[in-house]
Amino acid sequence: MSVCISPKKIISGSRDKTILIWNVETNYLEALLGGHTGDVNSVCISPDGKKIISGSYDNTIRIWNLETIRQEAVLEGHTGTVR
Repeated sequence: MSVCISPKKIISGSRDKTILIWNVETNYLEALLGGHTGDVNSVCISPDGKKIISGSYDNTIRIWNLETIRQEAVLEGHTGTVR
């Protein structure tokens, strides 16, 4: 449902509630991130290339560390889908 491209990574968000991290140079899947409880509608990479930010039908924004492949924060408070 969403794709973001940087020089080194392609990040995709999906209806299956996951985020996939692809390596542009090798074309291989590097990681699968789970945590959202709704479709992932939006993904982007921070300007410094160190974070992924995702938005979902679960009304949350999640911040992921791209170096450790771990979730750092969940931002709650939206009353509707984050697109």
